[in-house]
Amino acid sequence: MLQRQDVSLREWLRRPGHLLIAFLIVTLLPACVLGALGWQLYQQDVALESRYLQDRLEHAADRAVAALDAQLGRLQDALAVAGGLPPGDDVVRVAFGPGAVDAEPRDRLLCYPPGAPSPNAPTQPFLRGEALEFGRRDAEAAVAVFRQLAESRDATIRAGALLRLARTLRNSGRQDEALAAYEQMALLGAAPVGAGPAALVARRAHSELLLALGRRHEADVETTALLADLRGGRWKLDRSTFEFHAQGLSARLEKPGANPEDALALSAAVTRLWERYRDLGTGDGISQGRESVWIDDRPVLLVWKGTAAAMNGLAAGRGCLAFLWRTLSTPAEIALTLADSEGHVVLGVPPPRPG
Repeated sequence: MLQRQDVSLREWLRRPGHLLIAFLIVTLLPACVLGALGWQLYQQDVALESRYLQDRLEHAADRAVAALDAQLGRLQDALAVAGGLPPGDDVVRVAFGPGAVDAEPRDRLLCYPPGAPSPNAPTQPFLRGEALEFGRRDAEAAVAVFRQLAESRDATIRAGALLRLARTLRNSGRQDEALAAYEQMALLGAAPVGAGPAALVARRAHSELLLALGRRHEADVETTALLADLRGGRWKLDRSTFEFHAQGLSARLEKPGANPEDALALSAAVTRLWERYRDLGTGDGISQGRESVWIDDRPVLLVWKGTAAAMNGLAAGRGCLAFLWRTLSTPAEIALTLADSEGHVVLGVPPPRPG
């Protein structure tokens, strides 16, 4: 039997092509097995490398989050300490109390929340003069009354009297005297009149009168300077008063420029902080927290701490956040992205979309 099998195998190998098949079986089968083992090892190496990179990325992200959280915690703890604002032109500290809203620096807010009741301009002292002006049509008598009131020790009465005096003089054709009255009124600064602080209302009316007199260049110079002061946060205005004057002044200039959007976003953010303070009600409980909000397509960080008696807060825009972000230590080959809870990318490069 063995001889027959050996003969049969020799005969099979002598046939054309059978030797080649046998050679291929003997050589390729081990090669395939080795290739399969090699591919398995390669996949394991890739998985290990991927896991290593994932662990490194998660570790770097955890370190960055912890470092950023520590920085924000220090900001929150330092809210009650004067000075020491983080770098950036788009960060402001605010202090809220019953009937009071204060900001540091003041020029970074264009308008304020209605936290402090605006002082009302008096009307009672001017009733007699207005009766003479509009009732009896006696401009001279009205001018005399308003001039007398303009000598009052009360700045609000002086401002109201000068505003009405200038109006009466304008309607009487005495334009130079009206200009002088507005100039005198502008010196009263923040004294309240009907449409805002005396200085703002007087300067606007002064420039409008210059324009009506055909003195266009002088009017434009004064309007430009007044608009710059308004956009620089010179006066403590509520939102509606700011927009009323900003729109009116801008409409009179060929190139008024745009309102500083960062400052408007900060102003809106401070209003949100004030709403948190307002909702505290009464009691000694401490409210503190941090929140990222999106205002006018801008990220703003809100930080607050305090009670119903007094609460301090901070609003920081993208510039301040970028500074804090740059101080984080991460490997050069790892790029981090900071996003808020709603998925808005605050800093960094947006991650690629899947697919």
